[in-house]
Amino acid sequence: MTSQAIARGLLAALCILQGLATMVIDLNRTHATNPLWPGHARFHLVWQTTAFAWLALLEVALLLSAGPLQEERFYLAAILAVIPMLGFFCGLISRSMNDCMTASAPST
Repeated sequence: MTSQAIARGLLAALCILQGLATMVIDLNRTHATNPLWPGHARFHLVWQTTAFAWLALLEVALLLSAGPLQEERFYLAAILAVIPMLGFFCGLISRSMNDCMTASAPST
């Protein structure tokens, strides 16, 4: 097995984990189905979560499908995999600017 094949496999595993983890974390009773959250906020969360899941599928397809431009597809998949993490860290950094952002569901 070549080092390029190992790198593609590891990045594909990361992409799968990222897509699945986002769904597990966000599509549950503390987030997307939490009745205390406004419907509009839940809609945006489901939208974001499903977009990240589809993005992960695209990344895996770019990495594991046969054909030309494998190196270019590897780098494109890597860039696409970074985008959700950049969004996460932007949200994390901006928490101090938003009183409504907490690490858990709102209390009653």
